Amino acid sequence: MTVQVKPEALDPAALAAELIRCPSVTPKDAGAIDVLARALEPLGFACTKLEFTEPGTEPVLNLYALGDHIVPPDASAAMQRYLGSADYTGCGIDTGHIGMYVSRKAAHEIPPRIVAWLREHS
Repeated sequence: MTVQVKPEALDPAALAAELIRCPSVTPKDAGAIDVLARALEPLGFACTKLEFTEPGTEPVLNLYALGDHIVPPDASAAMQRYLGSADYTGCGIDTGHIGMYVSRKAAHEIPPRIVAWLREHS
């Protein structure tokens, strides 16, 4: 399904201001996910909010770039402290920000890690 979004249908500054007023966008989103759903659903997006019935019960795989200068690896690795999952796997990949998506190394290293993690957690 292709969604045609009219630029005038969404005020990015107003949306950003509303999101900034939410204290968090982690799984304890404090309303940020609802703000996004209210903005996106009228544009034709189907939004499904995942509800975790017990905090920390969902497994997490966090892949991040060790050479990232946009999202520093320390910031990505710190996610473990805020998610509260007892089943957290963090994995730094020796590449940069863009390299996580388009490098030959990423193409060979990341998909097998994801597949192995999914097999372990299925």
